[in-house]
Amino acid sequence: KEEYAFDIFSEMQLQMDLSKTKAQGQLFKTSLEKSLFSSPAACIKSIDVRLKKLRKKYSDDEIRDIHALEELREALENIAPADFSRYQELLSLLRDPDYAWTARTDDRLVIFTERIETMKYLAERLREDLGLPSDAIQEISGAMSDAEQQEIVENFGREEAPVRVLVASDVASEGLNLHYLSHRMIHF
Repeated sequence: KEEYAFDIFSEMQLQMDLSKTKAQGQLFKTSLEKSLFSSPAACIKSIDVRLKKLRKKYSDDEIRDIHALEELREALENIAPADFSRYQELLSLLRDPDYAWTARTDDRLVIFTERIETMKYLAERLREDLGLPSDAIQEISGAMSDAEQQEIVENFGREEAPVRVLVASDVASEGLNLHYLSHRMIHF
């Protein structure tokens, strides 16, 4: 299913806007590719934002990009967690006895993502697939207030706090001390 979605993506020829140059369509396609490599959820979000902009200016039949983006979106929606190979690799790593991650209070994990939608996807799926309570996996991003971010960081560093996994956007890479109980970091 991933390959099918990527095939649709690679064959897409985007016009993007009837009054703009073809280069802008290529620029968006590059951005879309980055979101696709982050996660299906991130790519769907990028498509939804673009479709909203296009539909403000054009009818569905007026510009072929709308149909092309909807076709890609549908293919992405069909990628279940079991079909998302990079996510399955992450689960395999976390369950691997050689990696030996135990979710103990002193064995916390930070997972960095590039896209907010990928962060949300991972947090939601990991709670379910690892069988951890909802408060054991926290998210942190630049969309949060400084106070919210600080509270999450403090809890992540307190042994008695329930958080075991911190799924973070790039905001957590900027001078936050996450190392007190965490000695593992994954760039997803």
